[in-house]
Amino acid sequence: MTKLRTVFLLVLLLHGSLQAGPVRVSFLQDDTALRETLAFLRQAGCEDNSVGAFQKMVEHYNSTALEIDFSKFPRAEHGYYTFQSSSNLLAVLPHRLWDIPHPFEFNCFDTVIVLADGRLRTGLHPDDHSGVFLPAEVDQNGRTWCRTNVSTARESFDISYAAWYRDATANYIPSSMADARINLTAAFYCFHMLPAFTNKQDLSQQVMNALHESWKNQAILFPSDFQVVLCHQEFLKNHAFTTTHTGLLFTVKNGYTYLEKCGGSGPFVRLDFGDQIDLLTWLAGKFDKASGDYVFVTFNDSKIETLYAGFKL
Repeated sequence: MTKLRTVFLLVLLLHGSLQAGPVRVSFLQDDTALRETLAFLRQAGCEDNSVGAFQKMVEHYNSTALEIDFSKFPRAEHGYYTFQSSSNLLAVLPHRLWDIPHPFEFNCFDTVIVLADGRLRTGLHPDDHSGVFLPAEVDQNGRTWCRTNVSTARESFDISYAAWYRDATANYIPSSMADARINLTAAFYCFHMLPAFTNKQDLSQQVMNALHESWKNQAILFPSDFQVVLCHQEFLKNHAFTTTHTGLLFTVKNGYTYLEKCGGSGPFVRLDFGDQIDLLTWLAGKFDKASGDYVFVTFNDSKIETLYAGFKL
């Protein structure tokens, strides 16, 4: 837990002494929590087709027991656990959620693309030439890396997602979303290059500039009903960064609701909270010293925050 406490302290140093508030979390295993979440998504602007596909994904994932030690959790109420802050929640987790033993199934990008269908849009076809793609891959040691560049979204998608993963998820992604899935995966799950003159002082701005240029070339339009949250790991020595995680953030009365899938093996997570410092702390807890020199998080195409600065503050 020392690493998680260190991450929380770094977030506070970067963002000031903000007051974290009560955080409610659900892994959508309980029928009541799932039913309420599906209704919430419809009210928040998600299409019925998207919500139905999301329900199938959650129910399939939860058909295999979730191996989380809940002994240090407070008592659940209708599938929700309430903590004083997200740092308290992180403190009772024995390890990162995406490391739990569970079959590797739907990932965070597919979850966001399915839920945001019709709101998160791209104007291109998967075989259009729209610049250079640097597809992300995961090697046998679980490290994300880039070994080539390609010229279409389809080529990038086929490199990032192995055939077995595409086959395993095919029946859960509506055919009407197939092209958007390819384009949006290529746009988000990839590497970006930074100018050689990039330094620590202008790093966040250069990251945002690179993202804006890429998204413009790929005709990406973000939703207005909610925000797409993207985490970016930056390697200053190599003048490059990669996007490795995503979720959806909804503004609600007196706070926010955040939904994500924790990697391919980890659970679906719903967080309800009042202050965004709790989301930043939660996201920072996903990364460690091997994650890069800096980790940033963007909200749609309008805002960027620093989650940590290389553990070197």
